[in-house]
Amino acid sequence: MPLAVVAEGDRPLSAIDWLSSEDAQQSLRAPEPPVSRSALPDQVATSSIGSVRRDAIGLLPAQITGLPASLWGDTRVDELTALIEQQEIVALPSVQALLMMALLAEADAPLAAVTAGPPPGDGAVFRARVAKLIEFGAIDQAAALLEQVDPHDVATFGQAFDVSLLLWREDQTCARLMKSPEIAPTLSARIFCLARSGDWNTAALTLESGRAVGALDPDSALLLAHFLQTEDPEPGRRPRLPQPVSPLAFRIMDAIAEPLPTNAMPLAFSHSDLRDTAGWKSQIEAAERLTRVGAVPGRRLFEIYSDRLPAASGGVWDRVSAVQVLIAAIGADNPVAVGNALPDAWSAMRSIQLEVAFARHFGPQIWQVMAGSRTAPLAPGGQSLPQSIPGGDTPGAGVLGPNTDLAFRILMLSDQAEEVAQAWQPEQEGDRLLRDLAMGRHPAPDQAANTMEEAILLSAEPATPPSDEDPAAAAARHMSLGETILEVALLLRRGIEADPGDVTRALQLLRDWGLESTARAASLELLLLGDEA
Repeated sequence: MPLAVVAEGDRPLSAIDWLSSEDAQQSLRAPEPPVSRSALPDQVATSSIGSVRRDAIGLLPAQITGLPASLWGDTRVDELTALIEQQEIVALPSVQALLMMALLAEADAPLAAVTAGPPPGDGAVFRARVAKLIEFGAIDQAAALLEQVDPHDVATFGQAFDVSLLLWREDQTCARLMKSPEIAPTLSARIFCLARSGDWNTAALTLESGRAVGALDPDSALLLAHFLQTEDPEPGRRPRLPQPVSPLAFRIMDAIAEPLPTNAMPLAFSHSDLRDTAGWKSQIEAAERLTRVGAVPGRRLFEIYSDRLPAASGGVWDRVSAVQVLIAAIGADNPVAVGNALPDAWSAMRSIQLEVAFARHFGPQIWQVMAGSRTAPLAPGGQSLPQSIPGGDTPGAGVLGPNTDLAFRILMLSDQAEEVAQAWQPEQEGDRLLRDLAMGRHPAPDQAANTMEEAILLSAEPATPPSDEDPAAAAARHMSLGETILEVALLLRRGIEADPGDVTRALQLLRDWGLESTARAASLELLLLGDEA
């Protein structure tokens, strides 16, 4: 993770800022090398050139992910798309990052695309991946994927149009639609783009024609009439918004000066509040929602936190203040002050389920302070942060005073967990288990203090050879790596509330495929995210 702010002109070029950030790459980079289930040669399939190219498109090459080109194996396209559609946001950030990595990975199209499911080249898996990214609020990533397909492709233009609206970049997609009207996903989209291109008369005429032939439902027609400021055929009646609200309806409501609040809407709409024109509070809350699911990197959130001093207290402002005090303490290289600032900052992040993002972002800085190395101030752009650091001269036990063990527990959620664990000498039994798990050591299950610990420790036990009569075990043996990742994400989607049996099975599946680092991180999260420390 970056320890100092990089000048804008020094940043590497990238398709999107999300991929430029180191913490995004760290969270998605698989530390394990590509894995294989056997020593046999990969299955070979043939198809016409270009017939399955769309389903193979990705943003993350194998050099970053460590995932093999045969990620999806010979999975049937219909089964794979159904499995992707079932995915939910995983409450464990390490598994959510693995799921995102699979959705963004460059990989061969499913081999079965040639012989089963939708017609070859249909791109059903590609569209399912894009749709899921949009649902997760990963709009920049979805946009970058869509940029790699034919911009006039009818099958994907609807998704590209929605994404451009959510990112407030619709001019280019509207220009495409004007050149090729047949790709318009709806008549409403065509009318909107006619207006955006300045052809209001044609837009109004198209609206009236659509009304006359019944091509527009009454509410959509009325909403567009307000947008075009045409004569209202039903004076006084307000249009009812479609449910769920579409990106087009969302943008039209903003255009007629009736913007919709995004905090109760799907994650994808939160990107609207990340713009510079949004208020600081709205930017913070949107960044918190999107960081929580891994849609934007933690670096962006904490840069927004550092933008200025809070002018109020309570709620979001208390979180900003607590983090700014910690930033100032780290910048001053004052271990005791860092220790004193840590509990409030940690409590603030726990209140909004951002513990892992916090640990990954601040972990390197905290660890360097603990190790005695000075770090650069974290405030971007030289922003002014609090100058007074409470408790800076207060003596205490341990490197960070009485909160040294709290710092170690937080660091167990960071990318430095294994390195830190080697230096930790905890006194509490639960802390010793955390240290052991971070180092890849697993005590016997009978030493577990609770059901979750037992489920985690059982996952490291030698697996019993599956019975040929066990359909579930037989199916698991034939799952592709991609299917396995999707299955693990479903098993662990509820996080610390997951069924213990599902926890054991999911961790075993990760280890079976050599994804030991993810299994360790998930184990630590299962214990620490439910801890009240």
